[in-house]
Amino acid sequence: MCWSKEGEKIDLKVHNFKGAGRVTLSTYKTDELIVAFVEASMNMTCQIKNYDGNIQSVVVVVYTSTGKAKLELH
Repeated sequence: MCWSKEGEKIDLKVHNFKGAGRVTLSTYKTDELIVAFVEASMNMTCQIKNYDGNIQSVVVVVYTSTGKAKLELH
């Protein structure tokens, strides 16, 4: 894979393909896709919460113990 970042060319070996049938897949993290992912995650959490009232307390514990610090790093 090769791309440019701030004028610097970056080459990254993703996989060493051997034999026939070389195929690769890329993903793009545009703002629109990130928003869609977050909305889908929140919708799923709301659906689970409606199924099991304990999910909210578990999410709060996980967020405060690990998630909040991870988010603050970025």
